[in-house]
Amino acid sequence: MQEGEIYYAVLREIEGQLVRTDYSQQAWQGAPSGVFGFWKSRVSSDEQSVDPKPKVEAVLQLFDQLYEHPQPGQEAIPFILALLLMQSRVFRLDEVETEEAGDFWKIFCARRNRFYRVRDPQLGEEQLKGQQESLLQVLGMVGQ
Repeated sequence: MQEGEIYYAVLREIEGQLVRTDYSQQAWQGAPSGVFGFWKSRVSSDEQSVDPKPKVEAVLQLFDQLYEHPQPGQEAIPFILALLLMQSRVFRLDEVETEEAGDFWKIFCARRNRFYRVRDPQLGEEQLKGQQESLLQVLGMVGQ
């Protein structure tokens, strides 16, 4: 691929693990079946290679996809992405609503000019840390 070329990164679950696959724009025929989420990006100008780190907008697109189409067994992923987007100051926590079904975070996104309501999966600190590290590794964001 050449510098500036568009590519698509796809996340899918294979044997209980999230796996990332990159496609050139020419090879892209739309999201394959069984896709957990995807984003569009450009080949990095630094090394003329695929940028392994999705930009904040790509993470926000992935969050939007998972928010609109939740995946069974992966309920913690939108919450973890919301935490990452809060760290990047894309999301801001408005309030926490406690209901019989659990705690829900009401989060505002100025880029989308909308509120999201994300369920806190009530993971223990070690569980949350482990899942966050796993997601960061798959996204190529370790060390950011």
